Amino acid sequence: MRLLESSRIGIQAAERQLERAASNVARAAQPGANVDIASEMVSLTIAKISNAVNVAVARTASETMGTLVDIIV
Repeated sequence: MRLLESSRIGIQAAERQLERAASNVARAAQPGANVDIASEMVSLTIAKISNAVNVAVARTASETMGTLVDIIV
Protein backbone atom coordinates (compact mmCIF):
# COMPACT_ATOMS: atom_id res chain seq x y z
CA MET A 1 0.00 0.00 0.00
CA ARG A 2 1.47 3.33 -1.05
CA LEU A 3 0.18 5.23 1.98
CA LEU A 4 2.12 2.97 4.31
CA GLU A 5 5.26 3.41 2.22
CA SER A 6 4.80 7.18 2.16
CA SER A 7 4.33 7.33 5.91
CA ARG A 8 7.42 5.14 6.43
CA ILE A 9 9.49 7.51 4.30
CA GLY A 10 8.06 10.48 6.20
CA ILE A 11 8.89 8.89 9.55
CA GLN A 12 12.46 8.26 8.41
CA ALA A 13 12.81 11.86 7.21
CA ALA A 14 11.49 13.16 10.54
CA GLU A 15 13.97 10.92 12.35
CA ARG A 16 16.88 12.32 10.32
CA GLN A 17 15.70 15.88 11.01
CA LEU A 18 15.43 15.10 14.71
CA GLU A 19 18.94 13.61 14.79
CA ARG A 20 20.44 16.63 12.98
CA ALA A 21 18.74 19.16 15.24
CA ALA A 22 19.59 17.25 18.42
CA SER A 23 23.22 16.98 17.32
CA ASN A 24 23.34 20.72 16.64
CA VAL A 25 21.81 21.50 20.04
CA ALA A 26 24.38 19.27 21.73
CA ARG A 27 27.17 20.95 19.73
CA ALA A 28 25.96 24.38 20.87
CA ALA A 29 27.53 23.79 24.29
CA GLN A 30 31.00 23.71 22.74
CA PRO A 31 33.05 26.91 22.81
CA GLY A 32 32.90 28.80 19.53
CA ALA A 33 29.95 26.83 18.18
CA ASN A 34 27.79 28.89 15.87
CA VAL A 35 24.41 27.26 16.53
CA ASP A 36 21.07 29.06 16.60
CA ILE A 37 19.33 27.27 19.48
CA ALA A 38 15.94 28.79 18.66
CA SER A 39 16.11 27.53 15.09
CA GLU A 40 17.15 24.07 16.23
CA MET A 41 14.31 23.92 18.76
CA VAL A 42 11.86 24.81 15.98
CA SER A 43 13.40 22.05 13.87
CA LEU A 44 12.95 19.58 16.75
CA THR A 45 9.30 20.57 17.09
CA ILE A 46 8.69 20.22 13.35
CA ALA A 47 10.30 16.76 13.40
CA LYS A 48 8.07 15.73 16.31
CA ILE A 49 4.91 16.93 14.56
CA SER A 50 5.95 15.38 11.24
CA ASN A 51 6.53 12.05 12.94
CA ALA A 52 3.12 12.19 14.65
CA VAL A 53 1.37 13.02 11.37
CA ASN A 54 3.07 10.18 9.52
CA VAL A 55 2.22 7.71 12.28
CA ALA A 56 -1.41 8.85 12.08
CA VAL A 57 -1.40 8.31 8.30
CA ALA A 58 -0.01 4.79 8.75
CA ARG A 59 -2.57 3.99 11.45
CA THR A 60 -5.47 5.30 9.34
CA ALA A 61 -4.27 3.41 6.25
CA SER A 62 -3.99 0.22 8.26
CA GLU A 63 -7.46 0.65 9.78
CA THR A 64 -8.96 1.42 6.38
CA MET A 65 -7.36 -1.65 4.85
CA GLY A 66 -8.68 -3.77 7.74
CA THR A 67 -12.18 -2.40 7.20
CA LEU A 68 -12.01 -3.15 3.48
CA VAL A 69 -10.91 -6.72 4.20
CA ASP A 70 -13.79 -7.11 6.69
CA ILE A 71 -16.27 -5.88 4.07
CA ILE A 72 -14.93 -8.24 1.41
CA VAL A 73 -14.90 -11.26 3.72
